Amino acid sequence: MTMKDSGKDTYIASLEIIDPSTADGGTYKCTAHNECGTSSANIALNLQGEPEDEGPTFTKKASIIQKEGGKLIVMDAA
Repeated sequence: MTMKDSGKDTYIASLEIIDPSTADGGTYKCTAHNECGTSSANIALNLQGEPEDEGPTFTKKASIIQKEGGKLIVMDAA
């Protein structure tokens, strides 16, 4: 996992799974916290198929978006 400071109290955290297998499947949780509170987002990773099959891909890089003045955080990986 890596975390990068992108300025203005904003950070980019990423988790790269190299050579994923079905054992890597499950629910991953991203939690952000500061003096005002804590917020979490979950993403379910389901891996199926034989090892010679091509693994899943995202059409764009996953991102977390603040909405409603920071009261709602959305993980967008579509």
